[in-house]
Amino acid sequence: MTPPSDTLRNSLAAVRRRLDTYLARRDPAALLDPRSEKEVETLLSLLGSETDRQMLKAAVTACAWLLWYQYQAAPAESARRYLSSALVLLRRLAVADPAALPDELGPFAVWIFGGPHGWAYLGLRAFRGEIQGLPPSLAVDLVHCALRGIPADDPDHSRILAELATAYRTNYVGSGDIQPLNEAIALATTGLDRISPTSPDRPSLLSDLSLCLVMRSRRLGGDEDAAEAVRLGELAAPTISPGDSDRGRVLSNSARACAHLYGRTERPDLIGRAVVLGLDAVAATAVTDPYLAGRQLSLGIHAWALYQAQREEEPDGGGRTAAHIAVDALRQALDLTAPEEEVHRSARELLPSVLHLRYEDWGDLDDLAASLRL
Repeated sequence: MTPPSDTLRNSLAAVRRRLDTYLARRDPAALLDPRSEKEVETLLSLLGSETDRQMLKAAVTACAWLLWYQYQAAPAESARRYLSSALVLLRRLAVADPAALPDELGPFAVWIFGGPHGWAYLGLRAFRGEIQGLPPSLAVDLVHCALRGIPADDPDHSRILAELATAYRTNYVGSGDIQPLNEAIALATTGLDRISPTSPDRPSLLSDLSLCLVMRSRRLGGDEDAAEAVRLGELAAPTISPGDSDRGRVLSNSARACAHLYGRTERPDLIGRAVVLGLDAVAATAVTDPYLAGRQLSLGIHAWALYQAQREEEPDGGGRTAAHIAVDALRQALDLTAPEEEVHRSARELLPSVLHLRYEDWGDLDDLAASLRL
């Protein structure tokens, strides 16, 4: 090992002085001084394979902690840059001494040691509430740092983007705050820009973005979002492989987008398309899939809307097929669920109206009796 040079010692002393100044005063100005980045850069550049092991550990530790404190003090737009650099160094420390990590990361040393993929795994699980003890903001920042460290052409990059977008969307559903939904849309859009046009994951990402846009259109009333959701759904539907386990979800989301835009425009082609996609979605969903009942309910709702639209266009017998589809789908939803479940209650509430209207149109007494029993 090469003895530390005066230049290396002085460089380490400069970084330590900055750390000590901050710890004594807790003044962010000491951390965010533009000179601090140059001091860290200089110190790290002086390290090499021949550097004395004790000096190497001291230098990496000082730089890692300075970057960690900079992450905590910096404005949001630059904080993740500091965290990314800190994690690279903290990963080296975690190998030999997990206790050298900040308190927030110490319990998760194994994932910090895992590098970008470990950071993504930890951040996503913590953000979804599957791992406790990590602040949500840090969890999200870990995922973004992981994305910085994983090449854009790596299939895991798009997968992580999609998972983070889904987590944000779930956060929106739980909180009602529009910001997580906007984050989800931005992430899904970025993922689409980066994923290969031939990737088998592309239809699912198209579908995720379509769903998010439908949600935002419902919340804010945007026709542009609604129309774009349909466009994306129509790109996803024909490209999802027949054997893909996500096919049912993708087709169901496409149907939902068409039905939503129909509700805003009353274009009959849209609700007809929603029913076709809904039928395909149900056919692509395994009987053991817990989402089958919900997709049957959605199909029943879409077919009910089509039945009413066709009935208005053709008062003498219009909508017979749509009525049959609606009744069958709603009955399937009832059979697949328990009375206390929301899907069951919704299907039970709607089915009598469909049956009674079908009785009025075609005089089937069985429909009348069934509507009265419900």
